[in-house]
Amino acid sequence: MTEYTCDSFRFFNLFPVYFGGKGTDIVLKDTGPGIADVEQAMQAGWSTAPDNVRALGFGAGMGLPNMKKYSDEMKIDSVVGEGTTVTMTVFPGRKEEGR
Repeated sequence: MTEYTCDSFRFFNLFPVYFGGKGTDIVLKDTGPGIADVEQAMQAGWSTAPDNVRALGFGAGMGLPNMKKYSDEMKIDSVVGEGTTVTMTVFPGRKEEGR
């Protein structure tokens, strides 16, 4: 697995996993501040971005909800002060509303 680093984020290459009915797993991992309340972070529009960042069009609070919408499965493991790992699975040939 290839790892890419940018600031506090570590990105891993994407790799297909086609066994036992599994689709393609996409794993995103960072060593940032972590997510204190994952349920709240999944609410559309919720963001920790300051107003000046939102004024630039960033921090709309749609990142995680959209990631979930366009994947078949999504799991978030987060530890405050250590970072977050998001694992999304997309099954080949599967079409769902919004995808």
